[in-house]
Amino acid sequence: CIMAKGNKKPILFISHISEEKEAASLLKDFFEHAFLGAIEVFVSSNEKSITYGARWLDRITNALQSCDTMLVLCSAKSVQRPWINFETGFGSARGVEVIPVCYAGQDKGQLPAPLSFYQGLNLRDAGVLELLLEQIAEKVNMHCPQADCAALAERIGKIEERYMFWDACNAAFDGLEACMPGIMQTLKQLPVGGTYEFEVEGTEENQIFKKLREGFFADGSILALSEAEGMTIYADYEVSKDYIVTVQQRFIDEIAGNEEFKYK
Repeated sequence: CIMAKGNKKPILFISHISEEKEAASLLKDFFEHAFLGAIEVFVSSNEKSITYGARWLDRITNALQSCDTMLVLCSAKSVQRPWINFETGFGSARGVEVIPVCYAGQDKGQLPAPLSFYQGLNLRDAGVLELLLEQIAEKVNMHCPQADCAALAERIGKIEERYMFWDACNAAFDGLEACMPGIMQTLKQLPVGGTYEFEVEGTEENQIFKKLREGFFADGSILALSEAEGMTIYADYEVSKDYIVTVQQRFIDEIAGNEEFKYK
């Protein structure tokens, strides 16, 4: 939100979920540097916005009550969260300007209500970011600063790709567990090049496994999935197939122990 009362700095409020604090903090740094510290950017997950020992809910409430423009960081995940809709509703009830900024699988044209009621933007578009900068400058009665919006869009893109990768990665390994409960514990004990042969029982489970083979694991860089010789069709037309999974170096180096990995 933007606030300009008395001698206080204008405040730009960025609504976001905690998992997306990296993108929110990047935007905070960008706008504060662009305006040479003349505005304050409030990001609840950033220790500069809420210092240690502060009553965090009071700080958020005070910021919401004092502002007149809100940037809402909208991803495919965040737009489903009650907190985002609460903050948006709070701003809307006060008549403040709400601007959805979309990334990480969320397009501005596919926003759900009530966010769809506001004109949004796609965060990876450098030209749109320049227009946003101009709009904020006009709001705080300042000249529009010179800033590298293309570099910001590029950095947002890298955060977005990394963030979406872990969502897809965890979902894929959830699928493996659904097909073969307990497989993750076995895989984590195997060395690079180690193999594990197992049976997937059930037509639905085999369809899930096929999608994983042709989707997330298609390039074989994390796990190599292949069919073994065996296949059985039962009297009720349920299918059972044998598969072999081979552990790759990337699984050991980048996935298994990573903090973002659900099964670490």
